[in-house]
Amino acid sequence: MGRLSRMAEFSSHSKLPELNTATILLVGGQGIGQHKLAETLLELNTLYSLQVRTTTHLPLPAENSESRPKIDFVVFILDASNNLSISKTVASAKELDVSYYLGKACFVVLNATSDSLHCADMTDITGLCDAYDSPMLCANLKDESPRKCLARKLLCLTEVSSGFKHGVSPMLIQATKHTYEFMETL
Repeated sequence: MGRLSRMAEFSSHSKLPELNTATILLVGGQGIGQHKLAETLLELNTLYSLQVRTTTHLPLPAENSESRPKIDFVVFILDASNNLSISKTVASAKELDVSYYLGKACFVVLNATSDSLHCADMTDITGLCDAYDSPMLCANLKDESPRKCLARKLLCLTEVSSGFKHGVSPMLIQATKHTYEFMETL
């Protein structure tokens, strides 16, 4: 199967949505806490059915693709202190259909505040988020309170991308997003 057909299969428009259901896909390396985040997401009370799927990389395997639900929101989780995590995230982001980068994906960066642990310059990571025009959330998945806070933020983004926030669409959020640039004064 070629790259284009794999991407088309994982397009946000390739499957019909399930009634009153939202599905989140967490993409991240093993051992970084994505399963804890999935459990925390599923513990939150919602007025709809929430499904959380996990994978270590994209593209998803071709087998069982017909039984796979429509993915409403994709979360890339990368560890700023792990080169392999960063490179796998970069490779996986290239495999996602471009339509997901219109309000249906975000990047979660772990260990973003520990400058001494960084394997990459944070400007490279923010550049990755900017290149895909997707939000970046810095998080700590080890502790329960910050993990719950992140889960609530992800749930809010998922509700918008799934159409559960009436009158708000991913395109509206994208159109009203502010880009801040600091300019030198003369």
